[in-house]
Amino acid sequence: MRFTSKLDQSDNLNGKLIDPNGNTAYVLAKKAVGEAGDKKGGMNKRGGGNKEDVKLMPVTYPNGAYGTSELPTQETILFKNATVWTNESEGILENTDVLVKNGKIDKVGTNLSDSSAKVVDATGKHLTAGVIDEHTHIAAAGINEGGQNSSAEVSIEDVINPEDINIYRNLAGGVTSAQILHGFFYGITIPLLWAMIADVADYSEWKNNRRATAIIFSAMMVGLKLGLTIGSSLVAKILSVYGYIPGNENVQTEFAIQGTKMLISIYPAIPFLIGVSLLFFYEINKKMELQIESDLKARRN
Repeated sequence: MRFTSKLDQSDNLNGKLIDPNGNTAYVLAKKAVGEAGDKKGGMNKRGGGNKEDVKLMPVTYPNGAYGTSELPTQETILFKNATVWTNESEGILENTDVLVKNGKIDKVGTNLSDSSAKVVDATGKHLTAGVIDEHTHIAAAGINEGGQNSSAEVSIEDVINPEDINIYRNLAGGVTSAQILHGFFYGITIPLLWAMIADVADYSEWKNNRRATAIIFSAMMVGLKLGLTIGSSLVAKILSVYGYIPGNENVQTEFAIQGTKMLISIYPAIPFLIGVSLLFFYEINKKMELQIESDLKARRN
């Protein structure tokens, strides 16, 4: 059984209990109140035990299962004889050393040394730079439109949960930087997108007599991530063309300000309108959907 909850202002535990089969039950655990005169509760004769018997669980990082007792300290690390994926023009380098110092890649080469470094034998292992996630919703609350019409009323920094276990999970997976975004207007677009993908999967089976749901959904996710990557790169490129100076938000030229306005209006509207126009070629209407559903049901029976 797994129990997850948050401690509210009244010291009650409000969360959910998940059994090994995935069944979920919502639980509210209220703090017990001691006998009259016992303001702290629990330290009474009927409950048993003395104050000295109470032991506080140590804080871990992250503060949960498998957390460490201390915050990790920054180290100088030298990886020896690794297969290094540079993601640059140099390509993949065999039997290469990488020195990481002060949290950054300091040197890449062969026969590197540093007397203060912790040496890791990376022979037979692959090494690459940290992953930058351009679009994620981890460690934030109240930003996806599951229960509200618009989530644009808050800044991301206002709703960050620094104790979110997903931060550590992303770090373990190699993510070193993440852009946490709102779910603005996703309440409209995302259900439509997923419904269309499901229709395409049914259409594929109906047309080709073969179910290909996994590859269709996978191709969609690859396309989505590729689009986000290309889009982010284009934003940086367009800003540079307009002469935008990073870190000088209050000292920008009129041309740079104009480019910024174009980036949040005209430029994104162009691919959006192209996408809308492509929907006119989408052949699956309600009549065809019912026909596909009926034929597949008869075929499977």
